[in-house]
Formats: sequence, C-alpha cells, structure tokens
Amino acid sequence: EKDYGKVVLSVLSPPVDVQTYRKVAFSNPRRENIIIVITRYSPDKKIETAIKIAKILHQIYKNFKMIIIGNILPDNYEYYRSLKTLICVWSLNETIKLECNVPLTYVLKLMARSKILLHPTFEEPFGISVAEGMSAGLIPVVPFKGGNTEFVPTRFHFKTEEEAVKI
Repeated sequence: EKDYGKVVLSVLSPPVDVQTYRKVAFSNPRRENIIIVITRYSPDKKIETAIKIAKILHQIYKNFKMIIIGNILPDNYEYYRSLKTLICVWSLNETIKLECNVPLTYVLKLMARSKILLHPTFEEPFGISVAEGMSAGLIPVVPFKGGNTEFVPTRFHFKTEEEAVKI
C-alpha cells in the first residue's frame, strides 16, 4: 500500500478441481500395484526416466504395472515411438503401458486403482498432475528439484532412479 496505494489482495489457488479428485481418493479401498505417470509426451518431460525406474524396479519386484498417460502432438510422435522402442528393448512390454489422449473419466478410474503417481520431470515449475494425484490419494514420487518440492513431503523426493525405486 505504501508503494501502490490501496491494493485489493486475492489468493489464487492452483487450478485443481480438488473435489473431483478427492472423490477418487475414497472410491476404492483396495488399490492395485500400479504406478501412473501423467504428463505430456514430449522430450522435455523426460519420460524415459520413468521407464528406467520401472526397469530397475522390475529387477527387484515384478508384481506391478506402470501406466504412462499423456497427450501427444504430431511433432512428438517420434519421441513416443522411441519410448515404445525402449520398453521393447528392455522387455518391459508386460509391465509398462503407454496411453495417449485419453478422457478424464479414464484417468480418474485409473487413479482410483493406483497407488503411486511418479513425476519424472526435474525442475518442473509446478506439476499440476502431482497436485491432482495427491488429491486423489496417490503417493507422489517426485524429483528433488522443482516446484513440486514445495508441497510434496521430502521423503517422496528422489535424486536418482535408484532413490525413486526405494521410495
């Protein structure tokens, strides 16, 4: 007020429909060993990190699935194909499933069945999917750098793929 005169302050909450996701949190008392990744299929999202984590985890614990959900633009089809190739080369076809451009109703059903939301992108300013996943009762596993560290408890931060597996 000293510098600008009378100012009306407002708190803007993140654009997460918490109530919709909170309903998911209590809709299924028996969750499955599913790790979901919700992101855009784009090289800057570093989805291969999630696949590397699944590869390491698969060597220790075979009873899980990873489902990677995201929107894809035509410019990123080559990246998507490279992820599919990586999954095949590492023999993870039965463990990892890639889903593209799915409706929100499907995402909500999957969230209700899953236990963990993995966010592979380091230094993301704010991962909206992490906030949505937490609202849906998923355990967030996020990199130790970026905006997610401001609201995800430290015990769920990872620096390396091996740390993510331990979490």
